[in-house]
Amino acid sequence: MNKILILGASGFIGSHFVKKCLDNNFKVYAVSLKKDLKISHKNLFHKKVSLENLINDKIVKINFEYIVNLSGYIDHSISKNKSLKIINNHFLSVYNLINTMPKKKLIKFIQIGSSDEYGYSKSPLNEKLREDPFTPYSFSKVAITHYLMSLYHAINFPFLVIRLFLVYGPGQSENRLIPYVIKNSIKNNKFKLTDGNQKRDFLYIDDAIEAIYKLMINKKINGKIINLSSGKPITVKNIVLLINKIIGKGNPIFGKIINTKLENSSLWSKSNIALKKINWKPKFNIQKGLQETIDYFKK
Repeated sequence: MNKILILGASGFIGSHFVKKCLDNNFKVYAVSLKKDLKISHKNLFHKKVSLENLINDKIVKINFEYIVNLSGYIDHSISKNKSLKIINNHFLSVYNLINTMPKKKLIKFIQIGSSDEYGYSKSPLNEKLREDPFTPYSFSKVAITHYLMSLYHAINFPFLVIRLFLVYGPGQSENRLIPYVIKNSIKNNKFKLTDGNQKRDFLYIDDAIEAIYKLMINKKINGKIINLSSGKPITVKNIVLLINKIIGKGNPIFGKIINTKLENSSLWSKSNIALKKINWKPKFNIQKGLQETIDYFKK
């Protein structure tokens, strides 16, 4: 039974990935800031500890075959007070972990990156583009990516960076776009949005988890950066109107929130060659994925 360390196990994607690994007979060591994962399983061991303090915990002395870093909070703030905390959380803590843990049995270290690493680059985005981070968050993601690449070239460190685009689905925090629109539409509220002209790439959670898992267990795909997306861009306005149409109500007011300068107006990617090698493609189109998500929030 392979041992896996999952960081950020209580998060939206992390909790789904914990279940996926348990279903596939892994011994899962889950790390999060929450006391309870609301998952009970004989092969699940949960530890409540911050990423910054993880290197002082005995869990890092275990020889893991797999480590998946889904931790870190999304904060696009550029304030001086928050910047150091963000950099420490997304770069220094991961750097310290890599240099503390034993590597004798390690088969794969997966770092979950972000499409924000590309900054204002023109879509469709590809992995060969030079990164253009514009916040401490995206800078930290790029920094750890480059550190992992240097380890790969120096000691053949078995890493993958998977840059996620917009993953959505059941269980996502209600302050994210799709849950926010769904909850307000169900209540037939009026709710404020930007002009909605931003073009985005949405990927359903089950498809994202399947791709991450397949990439993890594939021993031939190492030392790469991989964009994980649906490859089918849609404007924010159109996805809001589609949610309204499925639910049958909702009153979005576009243009009431000013678009932030710290975002790319068009952020989407085509499928990566590595994803074709693992025979992966999304099973959920946007209509089906939204219906599943709406049904979840209605319950």
